[in-house]
Amino acid sequence: MGVIERLTEGLELSWETRRAKTARAVILILTLLGGIVLVEIERLTDLKLLPEGSPTVHLAAISWAIYLLLIFEFVEMAFAMSNSVAASVGRHLQLYSLVLLRDAFLKLGEFPEPIEVTGDDLYNIGIMTSDAGGAVLLFLAATVFARLQRHTPIAQDDRARESFKAFKQGMVLLLLGTLVGLCLYRVTAFVLDAAFSVDLPAFDIIDAYFTVLVFADVLLAFASLAIADNPAIVFRNFGFAFVAILLRLSLASPEFIRPGLGVAAAIVALAVTLVYNLDPKVHRQIEQDQISSEAED
Repeated sequence: MGVIERLTEGLELSWETRRAKTARAVILILTLLGGIVLVEIERLTDLKLLPEGSPTVHLAAISWAIYLLLIFEFVEMAFAMSNSVAASVGRHLQLYSLVLLRDAFLKLGEFPEPIEVTGDDLYNIGIMTSDAGGAVLLFLAATVFARLQRHTPIAQDDRARESFKAFKQGMVLLLLGTLVGLCLYRVTAFVLDAAFSVDLPAFDIIDAYFTVLVFADVLLAFASLAIADNPAIVFRNFGFAFVAILLRLSLASPEFIRPGLGVAAAIVALAVTLVYNLDPKVHRQIEQDQISSEAED
């Protein structure tokens, strides 16, 4: 076992422990409660603890906690990539469903407190409903996508498969390192702005990381060219890379268009999977798996 494999598997095992899961849950709860407290302090005092332009309604704290949840989910998705390209795409779809839910909760920050709905608020309610509906459809598509997957070896040669696995694990470490770097930059920018009024260039971690994921998926598709025995696998991997591009375009799209593009990306992922499963070699593998399953029963 190489250094990269040991490091990747060690990090994944540590991330999946019960203690780590409990710690993440506690952090999310504290983020939610802490956000509520910060909003209350801003409302009752002259202290400015939140960034300029932040909403000052307590419901906004929900979107902040969901934002942190997305960061945790990015880590989960990176580890999924080391196990299966298809599993990684499924996580892409689930992640974007959470992004849409976050956007729906962000709109709550534009309502007065206590909440009062007037005719002017119907537009925002329409946006929230659109985002939430898109999130439901995306998560449903991710569930169907997972059921459709038929995993076949990318190559018959053991050494080629191990090389591709090592490449994917190297990509995992790069993705995790990039995520840590983006988070550190954002925290540093926040501290410098709050304490010393130093204004560093700002960006959204979610947008930046989805862009990185596009490059990662394209790199994996190119790497599969070197060892894949079946052209259908290459087709599938490039199709999945296009799904990542659609999701990134969706992030940059205006309201109402955003969930529609996300659902379109899910449809492409499902269509690519269905076409891949019709390939004779893959179909033969599916039949063999079914026969083995019936024999075990």
